[in-house]
Amino acid sequence: MSVARRLIYVGMVLGLLAGAIIGLGVLYLARERTREAQAFPGCFRRDTFDAFVQGLPAPRDGDDLFDPVTVPDLIGACKVGSAYAVDGGYIFYAGEYETLLGFDDVGWGYFPGGFGTGLGNGAWEGPRFRVLDGPWYTWSASW
Repeated sequence: MSVARRLIYVGMVLGLLAGAIIGLGVLYLARERTREAQAFPGCFRRDTFDAFVQGLPAPRDGDDLFDPVTVPDLIGACKVGSAYAVDGGYIFYAGEYETLLGFDDVGWGYFPGGFGTGLGNGAWEGPRFRVLDGPWYTWSASW
């Protein structure tokens, strides 16, 4: 087999691999956006979440703050996996939310003064927020 023919085959294989990687990346991002949009199918009720956070101490500030908070399995109709005090508020992980390879998390956040810049701390990386209602947000984070 000639060198030129081998280079053509190698180029074709590399092209197919690159196309597959790009295609999988696009599918992953589309799936991520769909999951993020569907993560909270109407279970959030501000009054039940407000009642829960009223029993917590006022949110503290601190870039490395990531203290566990005891939460029930359900707040209203929402399944809650865990919760943490973070810089300026509280985050709640949505329970039983399946993500691709376990690399993504979603939940709700309570930030009465808005969320700060010290939130991505290694345990919770790259959080993205959307206003839900007043001081309540939905969030997703990937690592």
